[in-house]
Amino acid sequence: MPQIKVTPSMALDAICYFDQRLLNNAKRFKPKQLEFIEKVTAECADKLDNTCIGMSTLCMILTAYADNTPFESLNLNGLAQLFKNPEDIRTVVKSRITNEFTASYVFPMLDALVDGWAEKYVNKIKVLEKAGFEQMWETDILPLVQKDISLKNEVYSDINVDNILKDIEKLKQCAPLSDIKIYVSYLSYPVAFTLHNGSFLENAGGVGSVGMLCHELMHGFSTEKLEMLYLNYVKNDTYLTEQHERLINEMSSGNEEEFVMAAEYYLRMKHNGEDKPKLLKEARKRYRGCVPISVLLFDMLSKEIETPNGYAEWLANLFEKQKLPQNNIQCYLDEIAPK
Repeated sequence: MPQIKVTPSMALDAICYFDQRLLNNAKRFKPKQLEFIEKVTAECADKLDNTCIGMSTLCMILTAYADNTPFESLNLNGLAQLFKNPEDIRTVVKSRITNEFTASYVFPMLDALVDGWAEKYVNKIKVLEKAGFEQMWETDILPLVQKDISLKNEVYSDINVDNILKDIEKLKQCAPLSDIKIYVSYLSYPVAFTLHNGSFLENAGGVGSVGMLCHELMHGFSTEKLEMLYLNYVKNDTYLTEQHERLINEMSSGNEEEFVMAAEYYLRMKHNGEDKPKLLKEARKRYRGCVPISVLLFDMLSKEIETPNGYAEWLANLFEKQKLPQNNIQCYLDEIAPK
């Protein structure tokens, strides 16, 4: 049976620091998180500029490129070494990321690394190393992360993942998932994201759960065709257009998110015995109410007798055959998931 390993990673926290030090989400930070970021930034003085590339995609690239690297024990020098050959990064990652939706946002960043960003990150990491980031992280952050890992281990140890993974494999049409590695980050908060090959990064403070596991492992299945069908459905309704803009701009999410949420609720209902009406209410409120299509999709998915053998195709069929409500969508939502 696949095992779940929950672990810290100073190296991935360092990548998150470069993004989070810009304080774009400062209002949502934990007080100690903000305190630590400001402490490190003060030590770096003016040696770091205010530019970076997205932490979630960059961490995906690193874990795809160095998929046998123990990121839980990687130091800053080892992290810098991963950026030394950006042409190799591009070649290896392109061979390992085959989903076209994931490739659509990963591949441009691979080109950016070749065009100078890899060298910039080597220099950034060297600045962190000289500033004493490793020592500060071990003193200030690691104890907090380890405490959080203990709490998460209690939750994850009670999850029978075998049947969940089989359904995820069926939905995503992906290779068999084996052991799962969950990296806990203090500096990514409030963001969690998928990494390569059955691993993901979860922020400290978030409650480990069946939902988190299902959600992050479901990412990375969509297609360009499905994205186009989804966006066409969105643009034909003012309410959906407004909520999608909030999803992208306020929540910094993407066009696969509502599909993944719907699958998460379905898997929780099927494998965790959760009540459909309660899940519908949760779905209606999630992300401050800006993911209404996930509510519609979960309602449809929950009616399936068997888990769809190919979620992307199942979703595309819904949009193409106009099986989702085309008018009065808010009224329909109020019927199936009253606020």
